Amino acid sequence: MKKIVTLIALTLIVNGIYAQKNTADLHKGMFATAMQHRDIGSAIMAANYVVTIEGDKSTYLDSLAYLYLAANQIQSCQIVCERVLKNEPEKLSIVELKGRCLITENRVFDAIAAYEMLFKKTKEIAFGFTLARLQYTGKRLTEALQTANVSLTLKAEDEKNEKISVAEASGAKGQTQAVYIKAAIHNLRGLIIYGLDPNVNKKEATNCFDEALKLEPTYALAKQNKETLATIDAPKTAAPIKN
Repeated sequence: MKKIVTLIALTLIVNGIYAQKNTADLHKGMFATAMQHRDIGSAIMAANYVVTIEGDKSTYLDSLAYLYLAANQIQSCQIVCERVLKNEPEKLSIVELKGRCLITENRVFDAIAAYEMLFKKTKEIAFGFTLARLQYTGKRLTEALQTANVSLTLKAEDEKNEKISVAEASGAKGQTQAVYIKAAIHNLRGLIIYGLDPNVNKKEATNCFDEALKLEPTYALAKQNKETLATIDAPKTAAPIKN
């Protein structure tokens, strides 16, 4: 009798495992179809079903995080990122995704921590620019200058073609301009240097804007910053110019 009960129990367990696997495979198929059709909502739903079955080790967690970001569901994206990073704290692709969420939520100092890790681990110039800009925004000017200086020593993936989108000059709300990343760093460095001591560093800051314009002559924001700085005799604020 005990053998029969044990056999029945094992059969139920095995059948349950196969049923769960089949269900997961079904939702994976739905996920693939939704992605093929560019149906983000259905893909998110299917990925959630798979993750529910497979748990925290599911490879679909990463995909789910990216889909939430694509759907502009920032808090959901961040929650999934934290779930992944709990088991893999140095998974840089997810650290970057988390950082992007934090920037969107204007959580500057939390975003700084994420990009500090990214820059330290990769020494990628794009991460350096983002980190320096966050440090500048957070009034951590000495750190921002150090980051900008290091970033300028790094080689971009393609010195001739790698560009980054930056804000257009004031008055062009919502518009961006693609500029060489090192030009953007020179412009940012000018803002940082001026912010450290507006009464002393005006000439050096102007030189930074000139360097930006050498690389990108049509760089509207660097041009505007240079022109604005030229009109300032006795600065009333530490940062009248913009990045």
